[in-house]
Amino acid sequence: MSHFRSRTRYIILLTLSATAIFNLRNAAGLPDDGVLNEEQYDSIKNAMLHPNDTTIEISLRMFAAAARFGGWPGRKRDPIGSAILMRGMQTIYGAMAVQLTHTLLINQLLMQVSAPEIEP
Repeated sequence: MSHFRSRTRYIILLTLSATAIFNLRNAAGLPDDGVLNEEQYDSIKNAMLHPNDTTIEISLRMFAAAARFGGWPGRKRDPIGSAILMRGMQTIYGAMAVQLTHTLLINQLLMQVSAPEIEP
């Protein structure tokens, strides 16, 4: 039964990722085949370089993050295919799950890193 649950969870994750990719592509006005024209490439590259810029649409920033985390090399000649986006969304969902389940631990680690103790 455990193997069945594991496979079911994986299928659910894939379904969520595929739905998110479809919605992000549509919201950002990007082609299904992943081949970008000059304007689309420039928009995605800009969103990739500035993920926290709130003047860039969130759907475009999320699409760029999925492409980046999925392994897109960022070259004009390389399409952003479904496999790249799927890997990227799985990475993003994994990071979100860690953040949600280990918030206190992460915050404690960040506090240690950002404020190292200085010995007199």
